[in-house]
Amino acid sequence: MSYWVKTYGPGEATAVAVDRKGDILVTGEIKVEDGERGFLARLNRSGNVKWFKVGVFGSMDKIRISPQGDILGLLGYNIVRLDRDGNQIWITSIKFDSSSETYKKIYRDYYINHFLKSLSISRDTVVAGYIERHPLSKKNNSNISLHVDAWILGLDDDGIIKWQSRYGKIDPSRYYIYDVANAPNGDIIVGGSYYKDTYKAWVLRLDHRGNIKWERTLDDVHYITAVSTTPGGDVLALGRIFDSSEISFITSRGEVKWSTYIGAALDAVIVHPKEGIILAGRGRKGALVLALDETGKPQWKKTFGSSKHDSFNSIALDSTGDLVLVGSTESFGDSEHSKIWVLKLPPNGESLNCEFCQIPELYVREKERDFNPDTHNTFCKSLSNISLHLDISYYNRLPKVFDKVKTVEY
Repeated sequence: MSYWVKTYGPGEATAVAVDRKGDILVTGEIKVEDGERGFLARLNRSGNVKWFKVGVFGSMDKIRISPQGDILGLLGYNIVRLDRDGNQIWITSIKFDSSSETYKKIYRDYYINHFLKSLSISRDTVVAGYIERHPLSKKNNSNISLHVDAWILGLDDDGIIKWQSRYGKIDPSRYYIYDVANAPNGDIIVGGSYYKDTYKAWVLRLDHRGNIKWERTLDDVHYITAVSTTPGGDVLALGRIFDSSEISFITSRGEVKWSTYIGAALDAVIVHPKEGIILAGRGRKGALVLALDETGKPQWKKTFGSSKHDSFNSIALDSTGDLVLVGSTESFGDSEHSKIWVLKLPPNGESLNCEFCQIPELYVREKERDFNPDTHNTFCKSLSNISLHLDISYYNRLPKVFDKVKTVEY
């Protein structure tokens, strides 16, 4: 097997996906002469660039590979679908229909912001985020009256919205979604945060049309950064509180089976068929990747780099089970900028015999804690749908995502 560590110019890689043929799709931001631009790159198994495109929009927050091999990503309020060569197939931009009766009834006295944070692919393309409602009378005051609804949409293969759902309460409440995943049976798993007096991590399980099956809060962390599922349909919820993390195993019925506290800022979780649960993020002495077994006990831990700014942002598996990690590094090369960083490692995370990837002393702190499996519901409800307006003629006037391609030196 070929394992490697490479950088691709000044910037940061924020998300990664691997297709069935082993090609690696990487997105993030790169520094160019006139500022920062979003990029999308296709690498082969050896990390060599097939194409590297710099877009007119910002970086994609998430990317996924469709069963047909197309690339789907989030660009702000837009969901974009590209072919294997990075050419745009369609772009759907979400905005509210302010002339609808539903909108007038719900949002008449509010200033609205909406955010799309994650997407996954199962029966539909599922996009998740949240909607903020600010009372117009208090728009310039504090956010005490801020009302936030969780929001999920299902799109077909042509980018047309098939269904949508809001989740929250009629009285002021705040429900945020930061990540979404699909269970093997098509259920939708979302992770985010619920606010009432303080922030608590929040996990919601829905059927394939957005109907609530169960919800849970995790009181020891403030928000969920990533969710994943096991082959049996159980849920892994990775939460954060400041620069520490907690991974919780929630059964398919919504029971919290165990939680493990880790003294590092972790942002990605994935299930490996042999190595167990793989986590990645940032430790005190470099980028961190570690594995836990099915009971939450650490199996191995590795750090890469030597700077507190070296970090992994996303992780994926290729068809052979090798790990592909992306992020940024300041430890190597030109120290003036962080560099786009991509690594392909064996499933046990072993480092390579090269100067670039020498591993310093590892820092991972396991904290003893009395686990209390009691969690509670927030009693959120499905709320009335929002009328959305898709002006196709307007969207056809949007620039192609990667029409203005810049030559990038790396």
